[in-house]
Parts: sequence; C-alpha cells; structure tokens
Amino acid sequence: MPADEQLRESDKNLDHKGTAQEILTRAAVQQIHGLAPTPTADVEWARLVTDLSLCLADLAEDDYLVLSHKRANYYVQFAAQGQFGMRAEAASNAYIVPEEALLAPDDYVTMAELGWRIPTDAIQESRPQVLDLTGHLPRILTENPVPDPDGSPNFFVDASYPIDFGVLSELAVRTFREVYNVRHPLLLQYKAFNRNGIEIRFPTLRLKRKET
Repeated sequence: MPADEQLRESDKNLDHKGTAQEILTRAAVQQIHGLAPTPTADVEWARLVTDLSLCLADLAEDDYLVLSHKRANYYVQFAAQGQFGMRAEAASNAYIVPEEALLAPDDYVTMAELGWRIPTDAIQESRPQVLDLTGHLPRILTENPVPDPDGSPNFFVDASYPIDFGVLSELAVRTFREVYNVRHPLLLQYKAFNRNGIEIRFPTLRLKRKET
C-alpha cells in the first residue's frame, strides 16, 4: 500500500477512536481517573437547604445561628425560642454595608413576596400602613405609630411551634440567591452561639466558621 494511503487509513482509525471517546460523559471520564465531578452551584444550594434545616433543628432555646456573606453585610440569622418557636431575621438597608450593596426598592418587594415581614422600625403593624419605596431607604408609613416590641428594623419572620425547619432553610437560601445575589454557598460563613456567648460548631453546614 502506498505511503499516502497508509496515512489516510491511519487517520480514519484515529477518527474512530476519537468518536468512541466522545461517547463517555465528562463525569464518567473524571471517575475513571479517580476524580469526582464538581457539583454545580444549584446542587450546592440544594444541599445547604437540607444541611441548614438539620442544624436549625439542633438549636436549643436561646441558641443563635447566623449565616452571612464574607464581604458585604448580608445575613440571615435565627434565634431559637423553645416552645415559642423561632425568629428569623434578614439584613435590611438599616445594617447593610458598603453603600453600593444596599437593596433597591424592588428588593424590598421581593422580600415581602418571599414571605418576610417588612422592617417595622419598631412600629406596630395593626394600624393602616403604606410601603414607601420612593426614597433611598424603603420604609413603612403608619398612621398614628406606636412602639411595637415585636417589630424589627430587619426583615423578620416568626415561626410558631412546631417549626417547619425546611421552610425556614429554603427562605434563607432564596434570600441569599434572589435578593442578595450570592452566587455560591462558598461565599457564605456562619457563626453560632448560645445566650452565654459559648460558640457552637456546625461542621455539617460545610461553611467556613466566622472567626470572632
């Protein structure tokens, strides 16, 4: 066989081998070489929902768990209240820094749609209210405001006992993703402690523990 025909036949064999390799998925090739495929951000967020719900169930009365962004002051925090349930709060513009990280008025609307109660600035909510989105800092306008000890300058939710920890976990994750625009759980950290300031560790969260 002439040399040029031998080369063409060799090229056909190489093409055949290349096609056969394409049948293997990327994940399968990685497993063959002892490498696990890298989970997507969606998978990691789904895992966090599950992991967080289990950790919330482990909180005793007067225990606290805070998830926060590593760079901006975005956070969702939980306070266990025993038979009285659990309070969850999320950062509003009253606490968010730096300035370029502040939420837009539409973000306040999204928070309400997710199920959060809008920051009351210690205003009782039983009276007629209007959500004012015209200014730099969205606020609630209330007729004849009176102090409300159950309000909060943060977004807040009070979950009654028995608590659906899965719902609270999903609310937290959706808040980080849809409002705070956090791309991946690796950008989060956590801090947990009791009323005496003793730190609590949750390695199953698979998040970095915030240093004091």
